[in-house]
Amino acid sequence: SQQHNPEGEGNDLDVANIANLAEKADINGLEKVLARRLSENLSQREGEAMQSVPATPSTKKKRESVHPLSGLEVDLFVLLRSLCRLGARTISSATSDNFIVEGKLLALGLIKHVLQFQAWESVSGRFIQRSRNLLCVMLIRNANCSIEAAAVKQIEILSKVILQPRILAAMKPEAGAFMPLFIIRHLEVFSPEPHLLRAACGALCLFCSKEQLLADLFVNYDCEMNATNVFDRIVKGLCYVIISKPTYDAATDSKMKILACKALYQTMTALHRWFSSHQEKNDPAGRDGSEGQ
Repeated sequence: SQQHNPEGEGNDLDVANIANLAEKADINGLEKVLARRLSENLSQREGEAMQSVPATPSTKKKRESVHPLSGLEVDLFVLLRSLCRLGARTISSATSDNFIVEGKLLALGLIKHVLQFQAWESVSGRFIQRSRNLLCVMLIRNANCSIEAAAVKQIEILSKVILQPRILAAMKPEAGAFMPLFIIRHLEVFSPEPHLLRAACGALCLFCSKEQLLADLFVNYDCEMNATNVFDRIVKGLCYVIISKPTYDAATDSKMKILACKALYQTMTALHRWFSSHQEKNDPAGRDGSEGQ
């Protein structure tokens, strides 16, 4: 499996602190820690960029725009920044202004589509870092959103982030807090809100079929002392949904259990594929299929 070496990863104390705050669902404390980390990361990178340019009169202007984004990256960043600002707006579920609510939901839906662009595979590390900052702020400010549709879209957005290897690598500590906060906790409590449990199970169905992603989650979180056990909790949470007896009606309960069973089945089959592929790579003799059956 591949171990991520995220750009801008904080020290172990910060990682443990972020995980602890996420477990307590301390949104205010988590937002303060993330804001400090993002600010320190930006200052550090700007300082490194400035040092890379010789201090001569001919390079004075270059100091102000070192490592600029490309044309496509500028367009994509401006789009993402505008959508994240609109999506991060705090709106009460009791608001009577449907225009504001619809604008927020539209922005969140478009962010999900932006995260599916193939361009993420070829953009620069600087663009990834800037986008990471926007996404972290937007996600944490919606952690206690009381609008059902917005809460569901947040889970869908996080699942798209997790499916983007470069973004996930850049925000490893933050993702370690967001996954329990937005997805896993809905599997672990008795009778969670149906729309949130459905969205959480649906998100897990998306990335539990990715064998390398599951291996990376296990290596980068469960195997680290200061990080939360993401893979272990996903499996236990899905099992709990399957065997628990919530207070939903029979039809809703059946749908939840089917989704959880699907995600758990995909997890097992994905890990089997991962193990089989690595076993084949490590077998120089190249056994034929009849011997392995």
